Amino acid sequence: MRLSEKIARRTKAQGRSGWVYVLTLIFLASVFDASVAYFCIKSERRSQSELVQTAAAKQALESLQDALLQVNAAVSSGMASPVVIGEHALELTRYADARRALDTLSTIEPASRAVTRDGLSLRDLTAQYLESARLTLDQWRGSEKVSNGGGVGLMALNVRLNAVLSEIAVERNIEADRVTRAMNRVFGWSYWVVGILLGSVILTNLVLLALFSRLVATRASERHAMNTLAMSDRELRLLSQAIDDTPNGVLISRAEDGVEIIEYANPAVTSMLGYSNGELIGMRGDRLADPDDVAGMREALEQTGRYQGLVHLRARSGATVGVQLCISAVVEGVANPMHYVIVLNDVSELLASRERLRLQASVDMLTLLPNRNGLVERLEAMLADAAESGASCAVLFVDLDHFKYINDTLGHATGDAVLREVSKRLRERLPRDVMIARYGGDEFVIAALDYDALRVEALCRNVLSAVSEPVFSGSTELQVDCSIGVALCPLHARSASDLLRCADAAMYLAKADGRNCSRVFEPSLGREIEARLGMSNKLRRALADNELYLVYQPQYSLVTHELTGLEALVRWRDGQGRLFMPGDFIPIAEQHGLIGRLGEYVLDMALAQLAAWRTQGVPLVAVSVNVAAQQFASGDFVGFVLDALRRHAIGPEWLELEITESSLVQNTIRTVSQLQTLRLHGIRIAIDDFGTGYSSLSYLDTYEIDRLKIDRSFVSELETRSSRAGIVRGVILLAKGLGYGVVAEGVETPGQLAILRESGCGYAQGYLLSKPVMPERAAELLRSPERPPHGDPILTEDTQLFRFDA
Repeated sequence: MRLSEKIARRTKAQGRSGWVYVLTLIFLASVFDASVAYFCIKSERRSQSELVQTAAAKQALESLQDALLQVNAAVSSGMASPVVIGEHALELTRYADARRALDTLSTIEPASRAVTRDGLSLRDLTAQYLESARLTLDQWRGSEKVSNGGGVGLMALNVRLNAVLSEIAVERNIEADRVTRAMNRVFGWSYWVVGILLGSVILTNLVLLALFSRLVATRASERHAMNTLAMSDRELRLLSQAIDDTPNGVLISRAEDGVEIIEYANPAVTSMLGYSNGELIGMRGDRLADPDDVAGMREALEQTGRYQGLVHLRARSGATVGVQLCISAVVEGVANPMHYVIVLNDVSELLASRERLRLQASVDMLTLLPNRNGLVERLEAMLADAAESGASCAVLFVDLDHFKYINDTLGHATGDAVLREVSKRLRERLPRDVMIARYGGDEFVIAALDYDALRVEALCRNVLSAVSEPVFSGSTELQVDCSIGVALCPLHARSASDLLRCADAAMYLAKADGRNCSRVFEPSLGREIEARLGMSNKLRRALADNELYLVYQPQYSLVTHELTGLEALVRWRDGQGRLFMPGDFIPIAEQHGLIGRLGEYVLDMALAQLAAWRTQGVPLVAVSVNVAAQQFASGDFVGFVLDALRRHAIGPEWLELEITESSLVQNTIRTVSQLQTLRLHGIRIAIDDFGTGYSSLSYLDTYEIDRLKIDRSFVSELETRSSRAGIVRGVILLAKGLGYGVVAEGVETPGQLAILRESGCGYAQGYLLSKPVMPERAAELLRSPERPPHGDPILTEDTQLFRFDA
């Protein structure tokens, strides 16, 4: 029988006995109340009967007193007047009333109840008085004189009357006291009946309430206990099932004479160690573990009663199994443990994965070359050997040229295939005494020990030759080049990090020299890097201190000769008055992550200037602001533009954003989405420096733009190279066919202007028309926008100031 069923039966029996107690108490209380009520009601009725009798006696005494007084009055009147005496009927009536009252009194109370001094009762005295009064009246009617024949005189008669009245008064007082006592008994018993019954009811109810509350509480606690035990019973069965089904191993051992004997093992343990359940039961637990591990376990259990750690257990096959072990001592009564509960978690796969991760931490899984961590470890060991032997060490930093374009256009799968092929060629072509590692992305590092300058130069040629061979991805042939930077130890640096930094700097110098070449680090290059870092810090302070300002270059219509737009160009004058052109700080801003802040700064200043001109009543034209590719790639650029328009209360039709072709091929999906959103809000989009980037006719159809800006490099050679003129005419025809406007940049001669007008170009800007001007001069031009798009240029600042356009 289950434990819960036994508890249910016992609880049911206890509940019945509780109700028997309650019903017995109710019966006893009812019997007690009925007995008290019977006794009290019987006593009350007796007191009521006595009260009625006493009241009747009192009334009879009063009637007797009245009748005696009337008799006395009749006797007195008869003695005074014979006429009255002659009224015999009246006398008889009064005498009869006195007799009736006396008879009534005799009926209620025995005559012997009250006795005078002479031994006579009230009845006797009254009867003597009435007899004397009758005789006296009879004598007066016969002779009209008082005789001695039984009659008495009036004085004696009055004395007797007074004696009778005195006795009646005494009796009346007695009866009055009896009435009062009877009434008190009647009402007293009533009070007692009500009080006892009420008290009994209250007491009984209180006792019943207490018993019932206790019964309910007991029933509730018993029900709760029964439910708890039932749940415990169910939980024990569930727990037993869970322990049997858990993937973690569970052992229970018994401590016996300093030895742990296994008493229970769940199926996970048998599966983990290969033993059967029968083999494990009764086995000593220390046989499964290494003796050193067992000693550590026992020491921890003696100190804290718990042990947790990673150990290796011996399986039945002899192999070791790595497990995370947790042991808890179960103490019963005394401090000595009686049992141990052991939980085993098989971590063999985890240990194997950890080993694989350790290898992956130092090996690049795509190329199977050492990664950056492995490179640093091996390079430091190589430099230590070089320092010990006095040999030199060369580090080559290799970067694949235009690799990002391959990823963006052909996909990352193709890019990965290129990296695998390049790493394979390097391993095959380079000497075995050099170390090859993948530094990250499209960058590789080659380290060679005890190589002189000639061997390093030959190594660089070998790398360039291996990388430059065509790479085939399916049916596509790819041409990949690389740029190499070289740093030598101890000539340039002595630590691994410094060597890598110097080689990286030399690699960027190779890229600046046209790519697909190698350059050796020079100390001046280090100074150039330091100068760039210094310029970056100054630019950060300049953005914080508002040292940058804008100038505006007008854009004119070649048809109406009107000023139709302004391009905002940024300038920087530091606190010492030195002027920096965009070519000085824009590349640094791009390299050091400042281009986003700079672009937002320029856009905000341009919109603020538009708001200022509107306040001054200056006619407005659209202002073009350059946007860098990084601004589309990071942050909420669209949200910033729309928020800036709202803050300055400028309509979107007064803003044109200029983006380069390179921006369009980076983050294509994100760029398309943001451009569409901007154009939906009414902001115009222009392609800047068209023809100098990754020119592709597909994006002209993909992106929704408004204008193309022909780069100044094409415009500057319109008069000297007919091919340039043909390209410009083709671009203008293409733009018109797509419905785009065309702006020519860098117009500096009347001949260039004439060719552009003949080719159908709609707008132009350049030194021939106007140099960039300060906001005050721009306001003057906006107030008189018409001017021929030829003639003398507007000179507002030194010509050298505007050698670079942003």
